Amino acid sequence: MCSTLFPILIVISSLVFIESSVIPLQPFMNRTSVQGYTPLEKFHLLSTSYSTWKSYYIQVIEQQSTTQTTQTSSQTHIFQHNTLVDAFHPSRCINTNTNEQCFRLDYFTDQFYLLFKFYPNSKSYQFTNPKITKITRNSTPIQINAQISDFIFDNKAGIGLYSIEFNCMNNFDHGEPIENKPIIKSDVFQVEMQVTKNTNIEFSFVKECMKQNSIPDWIQLAYVTSNGDYEVFEKDSEVNFIQNGMFQAGENVVVVSPHSMSTRIALLQLNSNAITRYKVPQISSSNDHIDVKLLVEEEGIVTQENVGSFAVVYSCKDVNSYAVITLSVTLHETLPSLTASWIKNCGALPPRTISVALSSSNENSNKEVDDEGNEFVVGSQQVVEYGVVLDRFEPEFVHAYRYPTSISDHSVYQVIQSVNMIEFIVSNSDHSESVNIKHIDVYAKNSSLVFTQVSVPELQPMFYLGSKDQELSRLTSKRLRVRCVCINSGSTLVDVILQAEHYAEIKFTFVKLCTKPKSISNPNSIKSSFHSIHTNSHSFYLFITVFSSVV
Repeated sequence: MCSTLFPILIVISSLVFIESSVIPLQPFMNRTSVQGYTPLEKFHLLSTSYSTWKSYYIQVIEQQSTTQTTQTSSQTHIFQHNTLVDAFHPSRCINTNTNEQCFRLDYFTDQFYLLFKFYPNSKSYQFTNPKITKITRNSTPIQINAQISDFIFDNKAGIGLYSIEFNCMNNFDHGEPIENKPIIKSDVFQVEMQVTKNTNIEFSFVKECMKQNSIPDWIQLAYVTSNGDYEVFEKDSEVNFIQNGMFQAGENVVVVSPHSMSTRIALLQLNSNAITRYKVPQISSSNDHIDVKLLVEEEGIVTQENVGSFAVVYSCKDVNSYAVITLSVTLHETLPSLTASWIKNCGALPPRTISVALSSSNENSNKEVDDEGNEFVVGSQQVVEYGVVLDRFEPEFVHAYRYPTSISDHSVYQVIQSVNMIEFIVSNSDHSESVNIKHIDVYAKNSSLVFTQVSVPELQPMFYLGSKDQELSRLTSKRLRVRCVCINSGSTLVDVILQAEHYAEIKFTFVKLCTKPKSISNPNSIKSSFHSIHTNSHSFYLFITVFSSVV
């Protein structure tokens, strides 16, 4: 008796499980009939995410076997178990007393994605293209239009899909938002869908549109780094320049290096509920010598999980040029365009990733002494910040400035008489590219007053930059020593020039104060001895040690 009943109990249990479980996305592929169920009881309609909808759509178009897709929180049931969900009931949406309880699509949901499931291979279903109707009209400056798109179904798989596209249009005759307050309009729409020969399903919802003068913070344009990270542009960012054509220091400006001939810009959607369409982006260059274009020019959809991506390619007709590149993306006609600007450097600008630091004071208490007994100043004060020379060291400013009359005058940087070696810290903040420094030159305006040279110590020379052909790897820094030897009394300007390959030079200036050494009677002989350091570094250090002792 028990052996006879056991299979029967298993069958009953299975039927109960099917009836009580949440309707899965995977259709009943292996069953030809379900006795006791009407066509509507096996019909289910729900909204879903763009990625889920797109996955099913591709499978139906290509007539592939549909695969199980994980259910997510973004799915909302509209019709199931032969019942329309209350939030989509037409009477609830039309009635002003219950309108707030109606299902609402916010103003950044441009497309509503719908998925319906039904019993496969059934002749009971007769699906036709759904119809959508606007059943309320409000007098606001915004016109909301809607249409059904992409209606398709696969009778064998028991899967169907369609979407509803919305378009929020401006009616400018009604004016603009006042005092930056947004104008929000909502309309009730009703969708009618034929399921069987004699049965239609009707459901309603509220669609909102908004007109305002700014883009919400959760929609952003970002520069994609070589590591795949996002550097978000400031809203409506503009690149500012000072008179000499350089970008201003300290600003969050993206600069594309001469080595990079393409850039990827991302459109980010941080609102988990929004589905936003964008039109074909527009891109422009401020310089006719630099061409720029989008690799693919098309409109698209952006969600939190589906990032918009724009590939930008450059063509440098002049290697000594740069341009401001501006990308503009239109999301809605009821909103301003989302724009971002950055710089393409074809070689006319210095490397943006190079910074140089120096001591903030030249007082004796802040000097250090190396192994050879030479006093020097260690870097801590900024001289060059992101490729921009700061005012105190800017050559035009320093050259135009009258020589300081006292040590207390800090308008320009002064190196006092007792310091014959200045040490800088040169850093490369680039995450992906090394910078090849072809040569570093040091010039004194009055060469009869002081001799200058780039100096590399014998101890741990790998941490120092030499006078030519030095590579500064990504995210690293090296020291740069500039030696200044006085042979006469007075003050002179000293220029330091860093020339990186494929870039414009970085040039900064300081003032060297000198007192003529008492033991020097013939400066020309000193000059001759000093230049011998290029062939004999040991004789140089010996000379400096003796020389310093008599200053």
